[in-house]
Amino acid sequence: MNIAKFVENLTVSGRYHFTTHEAAKALDISIVAARTAIPTPPQERSYRDTPSGVPCCGTA
Repeated sequence: MNIAKFVENLTVSGRYHFTTHEAAKALDISIVAARTAIPTPPQERSYRDTPSGVPCCGTA
């Protein structure tokens, strides 16, 4: 089983959260490997991340 199938099985059963330990045990892999296998969602970019604090080109 891979991480995608693990998550799909949880979703089908009505679960939408899991721990790294649960994933590692279900996939029979180490905690480190489980952390690596779990994809992280892309981070939303905030206007605060730009030098001027405004969107796009940094112009006010």
